[in-house]
Amino acid sequence: TEAGFMCTKVPGRQTVPRAEAWAMHSILKIWHDELPLTIVFDASYVANGLKPHKMRKYLEGANADIWQLIYDRLDQLPHKPTAVKIKSHVNEIHLRHNTYPTAWLLANEAADAAANVFADHQGGRDIERLKDREGRRLYSTICKRLSAIDLHIHEVWGSPVITSEDIIYS
Repeated sequence: TEAGFMCTKVPGRQTVPRAEAWAMHSILKIWHDELPLTIVFDASYVANGLKPHKMRKYLEGANADIWQLIYDRLDQLPHKPTAVKIKSHVNEIHLRHNTYPTAWLLANEAADAAANVFADHQGGRDIERLKDREGRRLYSTICKRLSAIDLHIHEVWGSPVITSEDIIYS
């Protein structure tokens, strides 16, 4: 079993149902249909939208543009993916007594956390990029220092492959 994540911007107004439907569309769009696919989600909105007797209602609703894309893609596929609605926001009891693989529940929690980050921050990401750059610079400096210490130990107790100066000034 493998799990995958993707992040994408929702066209139009950002709402939870629209984002959930867009996620379904995005997965169907990239699926190559060569291997079985199980799509796990916690949105009743998506579960209901996939029911054949509710299609007309969804094609007339606020997110009809996305549902049309979903239905068109499903019609193109010779093999349909398996769609599974799971419990959202699980707690310890759900984890202990669930009927789904724990990986599904944990992946769903991670997806919800990622969605919250994107929903809370719709603008640019300059501040985050700067923090990432500063963090990488610090990690790089620490790694170089640890390498220098390691090489010093090898110089004292054994023959080094390269000198500590080579690492420090690289």
